[in-house]
Amino acid sequence: MLSLQPSRELAEQTYEQIKKFKRYLKDPCPRECLLIGGANSKQQMDELHSGVDIVVATPGRLDDLISTQSLLLSNCRFFVLDECDGLLSAGYGDMVSRIHKQIPKATADGNRLQMIVCSATLHSMDVKRLANKLMHFPVWIDLKGQDSVPETVHHVVSLHHLF
Repeated sequence: MLSLQPSRELAEQTYEQIKKFKRYLKDPCPRECLLIGGANSKQQMDELHSGVDIVVATPGRLDDLISTQSLLLSNCRFFVLDECDGLLSAGYGDMVSRIHKQIPKATADGNRLQMIVCSATLHSMDVKRLANKLMHFPVWIDLKGQDSVPETVHHVVSLHHLF
């Protein structure tokens, strides 16, 4: 699984939550790796070479490792874009598309790539365009809903002057 985060802070938070969650998983226990700029790159490379199941990364470090072929995506089956609106507003849309192209869309045994796009602004046209470009028939799960007032709700404004 590859989880792409727009910032170092969010990547660290996600990584810590994965470590907490995996305590409840039995064998085989997944191995995770955090790939962020400013951290010890040799340690990150050692973790990658020992084998990992979950990669949490920021765009810069991920791009570096992919471009040097230090990280291969040939076995990636899950691709998560967290805070996709943040990734797009920071200008990483083309990079996301390049990464997506390198991930196999199906495995030899017929399992398809599964992709999750998370965003606080799902109604963003940029997020929708990217999801429609990269995903086949994306399913939208909207926890907030459109900003609207139902017809059954009436607003009354009452002004009182105190003299």
